[in-house]
Amino acid sequence: MATSPDQLSVIADMLAEDLKGLPFAILKNDRYIVLISDQFGVATVVGDRDAGGAHKAALEIARQAGLLGIAVQVHPYVVSDRTDGDGDIFVRPNQIALDIRSSMAGKSGGTPPVSNEDANRLIDFLNGRVHKARAEPGKGTQIPPLTPEFKRLLAACAEKALSDNKPWVAGVQISVDHLVAEDFMLAPLLLVAAENWTAPYLASKRQGGFAFSVAGADTTILGYKVTGLTAASPMIVLVAIAAAIRKCCRDGACILDPYLLRFADFIGEIKGNADIFGEADMDAMLIASQE
Repeated sequence: MATSPDQLSVIADMLAEDLKGLPFAILKNDRYIVLISDQFGVATVVGDRDAGGAHKAALEIARQAGLLGIAVQVHPYVVSDRTDGDGDIFVRPNQIALDIRSSMAGKSGGTPPVSNEDANRLIDFLNGRVHKARAEPGKGTQIPPLTPEFKRLLAACAEKALSDNKPWVAGVQISVDHLVAEDFMLAPLLLVAAENWTAPYLASKRQGGFAFSVAGADTTILGYKVTGLTAASPMIVLVAIAAAIRKCCRDGACILDPYLLRFADFIGEIKGNADIFGEADMDAMLIASQE
């Protein structure tokens, strides 16, 4: 059973009140809450006895931290009156903050589980504070569409990165135009390029980056298309895309199936969400806007 957004809002409000004055950041999307503390560690919180959802949320956040080069164990918690079952992940509805804080303190063993710098980097990454571009309430984040000039740059970049290798998807050879098409492989390519670019970009504390949006489109092969792209400079996007393409090239072929699978996983993670944490775009990490 999935936790309802209303229930999560209530839980988040309770945590904010009960953890006031303690070193916790509280973030929420429509599926789970994330707690981040340099003293207590990182945790995800769900309700409705959804142990499976709690573990999945913890894995998602651990993966996001891994993109930044941060190795941290993410502890899952379920708000429930249940007292048996999945170990100590269940916390009492009337003692949510107390139970979670006590459990996290015990699991850390008195050793700081994450540095203050890494905790702040993870908070900034999940909140999208690298680059703020707030959307109006009820409207998706407005990222400008690709220009014809940039589309030509993308095609030239892809062709150069491929060299003599031919692009293949699901056993079918595709053209360079298909590879950079907004209604075909551009979304998976941008997603992987963004994820590969994120860690070194944030680690070097550089300015810039890129973000893009996708929207559902039933008439397309993948069911989604790229609707916009924004970048500090075109070169940042082109370098990241070229690196992603070259990574798949071997023995005259560029096999793109892993990128297609990664995009499918991403859509599964955010489906129904306007963006990952409902706040802002992130440089060097995409936010999907479903229209």
